Amino acid sequence: MKSGTGPFTISMLKSAVLELEEKTAMPLLALLNELEALNLFDKIDSHNIFDLCKQGQLTIIDLNKIYSERKKQVIVYYLSKNFFNLRRNNLIPP
Repeated sequence: MKSGTGPFTISMLKSAVLELEEKTAMPLLALLNELEALNLFDKIDSHNIFDLCKQGQLTIIDLNKIYSERKKQVIVYYLSKNFFNLRRNNLIPP
């Protein structure tokens, strides 16, 4: 896979991983299979993260209907990582 040719699907990542040595590929494939089973990923983000963080606005993200603890962890990690990077680059207000 070449830089700048994305977006990539999990299937594309798995195909690329299969070209690695077996002892490297197997743990990566297990992780990719786990992520694929969460059914969270698509080629593009379906929501604009800038809509979630506006100055003077409180955003509540309700994860009560999601039973999988792992799925909740992935969602919170994704959002917090993006918020942190946007704030660090002064793209969103404090």
